[in-house]
Amino acid sequence: MLDGKAYRAHFPDDPAYELPPGVPRQLNSAALMEALSARDGHAPQFAWLKGHNHLSPVLGMGSRNDLLGKAILSEFRKYL
Repeated sequence: MLDGKAYRAHFPDDPAYELPPGVPRQLNSAALMEALSARDGHAPQFAWLKGHNHLSPVLGMGSRNDLLGKAILSEFRKYL
């Protein structure tokens, strides 16, 4: 997770940057899920990949720690 200074450097115009000190950025994910649920009438597909950053799930696909690939396959199997 980016600290405040690094986040501001990467996303200077993001209004989500203005979080109170000490509030984890993951809370934005929860707020987004809540807003999408309210808008669409159902919860969106979501996979929490604990211990991963923004790139490691993709790089880990096919490995024994492949959480993203397993989540995708699980969803695809519903429709096959």
